Amino acid sequence: MFRPFFRHHQNAWSHTGPKLDPKQACFLTIPQYSFLHPCAPSHYRPALTESMTASLGASLVQSRLDYANSIMYGMSASNMRKLQSVQNSLTRVVLPSLHHLSVSERLSYLHWLPVHCRIQVKIATLTYKTLATCQPSYLYNLLQVYHPS
Repeated sequence: MFRPFFRHHQNAWSHTGPKLDPKQACFLTIPQYSFLHPCAPSHYRPALTESMTASLGASLVQSRLDYANSIMYGMSASNMRKLQSVQNSLTRVVLPSLHHLSVSERLSYLHWLPVHCRIQVKIATLTYKTLATCQPSYLYNLLQVYHPS
């Protein structure tokens, strides 16, 4: 049975999503709850195929890493390493038979980008869609098109 992870936060129960630290304005709680999920597939890993485990891992962890990742642009290197370690641990759970491969080879095998590249792709995609459609207007008004001279 799949249950969402909940955490008591500021006198209220809330779903564990990334919480902004108001003092530092960075995601500090992502690695804390993200390490709960890479271990979850290991319990039912023997009953699943490799592709099913990869899909399940992507839906449980990668979706958490991608959630609002465009605001993680410019995040400190230490926080980026924490997020990357979450993704690296997921590759070890998803591909236990390929333990001899390096992390970058496992990411390539799964067709997953490293976290910092995922953030850059998200921003590039958002920028392209905003320029192509002029929507949403609040973002379009912030962009300036570069015209080489």
